[in-house]
Amino acid sequence: ESDCKSDGIAFRGSNPLPATLNVGSRAADPAFVFSLKYCGAVTSISRRHWTLLALILGVAFAIRLWGLSWGLPNYWSGDEVNKRDASAGPHFPELSAPQPGFLYNALYVIYRIAGAVAPGLTGADQIYLGRLLMTAIGVLTVAAVWFLARELADGDDWPAIAFPAAAILAVMPLHNAVSKFIKEDAPVALMTVLLVLTVVRYAKDPTWLRLILLGLAYGACISTKFTGAVLGPVVAAVIIVSIIRRRAGWGRFFGEVAAVATATVVGLLLISPEYIVDPDALRDAFMFQLTYSEAGHADGITISPWAEWWTYYVRNGLIPGLTWPVFLVALVGIVPLLRRTAGWSVLVGALLLYLVMEGSQAKPAPFPARYLAPMIPLLAIQAAFGIQWVMQRATKVTKPALAATLCAAVFVAPPLAKSLMIDYEAVNDTRWIAGRWMDAHIPAGSTIVTVEDSSYLPAAKGWETIWHVDKRRKSLDPSATGKPVPYFVISSFGFQRYLDSPGDVPERTAYYRKVMSYQLVKRFEPRWFSYSKHSPEILIFRPTASDRKDG
Repeated sequence: ESDCKSDGIAFRGSNPLPATLNVGSRAADPAFVFSLKYCGAVTSISRRHWTLLALILGVAFAIRLWGLSWGLPNYWSGDEVNKRDASAGPHFPELSAPQPGFLYNALYVIYRIAGAVAPGLTGADQIYLGRLLMTAIGVLTVAAVWFLARELADGDDWPAIAFPAAAILAVMPLHNAVSKFIKEDAPVALMTVLLVLTVVRYAKDPTWLRLILLGLAYGACISTKFTGAVLGPVVAAVIIVSIIRRRAGWGRFFGEVAAVATATVVGLLLISPEYIVDPDALRDAFMFQLTYSEAGHADGITISPWAEWWTYYVRNGLIPGLTWPVFLVALVGIVPLLRRTAGWSVLVGALLLYLVMEGSQAKPAPFPARYLAPMIPLLAIQAAFGIQWVMQRATKVTKPALAATLCAAVFVAPPLAKSLMIDYEAVNDTRWIAGRWMDAHIPAGSTIVTVEDSSYLPAAKGWETIWHVDKRRKSLDPSATGKPVPYFVISSFGFQRYLDSPGDVPERTAYYRKVMSYQLVKRFEPRWFSYSKHSPEILIFRPTASDRKDG
């Protein structure tokens, strides 16, 4: 009994295990399994496990909280403003935007509660509250990954899977980034984990209750972001495989399909009850997303998967968002994960999400990698299985403690360091630095020429007060006529996509190239790198006399 307690076995009852039973071996021994059932013994989570999980969640929260106020009181994300405006009014949100209701309704509840507790909240306060919700959802996703990894472990080795999976997601740069702004990406990542958890639990024990929970989770996932619909084949596959294994017959098959379909509709409408009143809005929003995916982003840039050999998001999303060590060890984890019950659901789910995102021609600036958010927790689980494989081989040549330390240094330290750099950039954004410089060095009355969204540009106090702002929207003529000589301010969040894809909107590309031929007045670069919506490169140009003469 003492051996079992040390290994995380709790006893229900007083019957001891047989003295001859080798608990430490933990092999798939029928006698061992029978003895556990006979004695009422079940695997449990010890106080040490809860303490370690709490530590990981604390780190995840701290990483996501640092820099959460980036940009405020300026608004550097139009999506955040739109979500706030739709949810902060006195009436229940109307889904005029082409997204389902989870985020709107969650914000509505939070704003009602916050308004009752602290009346007079500013718009910036509301944005920060929404970001706190994203942070909380991000931390809950780390906890959900821990439970899903534990379920997939299928036995006593679960700590070696669950804790690395949670630790990797806790420090993962991409997940840290999407937990810092109001958008559907962080919530749909949580819903994806919960859905796959219901898939695995149903695969192990296909009861009617677990089937209903599976349907509810699928509906909730779709009702958080339409991307969740991509996981439909995983839901269908687990039901078909279960029916075949049980030889349950066609009657049971159609019954389960009807049950899960009904539960899916109920889950969707519970999260987005607006669709009960206006069911056409659901169709219109879903069709909008399909059209958007095919037509490309509003900036006119389309990125075909074939032009990038279906690797755009590997190079621009997964590798920067996971770091190279985690990306590679996630590939290593594919084979051991496939050996676990329903481990295929993690792999197939991640693959489906990747292919759909890669297949879309809409990869919006400045952070298209956020679309990968729902597959990131699944890759953390893959990485955990890969780390276990590495550990098993490392412990054959060195001590377990040293092997664990080396794995932490290789697979946890790099994403942690990058996440901390992202947090630093959020706090010390180049737009603050450039704005202060402009306030101090550009004379009052100067003409400032821009063509970009103000959220991309320096946070300068004088835009509408001491300077004349020439907002080039329809006309992209960069000529420097008039007096005094104007300043041209551009941001990498705006110009980089056009320089990378010069054929999509050639007139905008030509504009940027012309501006860049002028005299560079000042360049503002990030301390580490631009990532997510933080720290674009800011360039300020001014034509010379010869430029003005040439027109």
